[in-house]
Amino acid sequence: MTDTLVVGFVYSALVSLVIYFGFKNFVLRKKLRDAITDRIQSDINKNIIFSQYVDAIQEIENMKLEKSDDFIKFLSDSRDMAFSYIEDAQTKIAEFDELLNAINEWNKTYGTVAGDVPHADKIEQISLAYNSLRKLLPEKPTPNN
Repeated sequence: MTDTLVVGFVYSALVSLVIYFGFKNFVLRKKLRDAITDRIQSDINKNIIFSQYVDAIQEIENMKLEKSDDFIKFLSDSRDMAFSYIEDAQTKIAEFDELLNAINEWNKTYGTVAGDVPHADKIEQISLAYNSLRKLLPEKPTPNN
């Protein structure tokens, strides 16, 4: 009977160990499955964040290009406006030159013959200012200097 009792006890112990290790195996498999799921989700999140990072960097680069394009357009427009202004200024100074050149030449030739009049010194000042202004004009009209 002791043999039966020992065999029963050993059998019970073995059954208990099989149940215990079976349960442990089930729990470990569940933890492993959860760990694998977490790892896969972590990789997916990492890829999403990396993709968003690349998109943000690309957007920043695009904004830099747009700003530099706007700046280049501003420079080009400013250059065109400056050339237009210079051309207009030279045209107006040339018109002024045509109108006052005859008066200035008359003053140089006949002004002193007519004698001093109250406005003779003013005409002389205008003549000097006109001659200094005339020096600003180019010898020959040039488009877009």
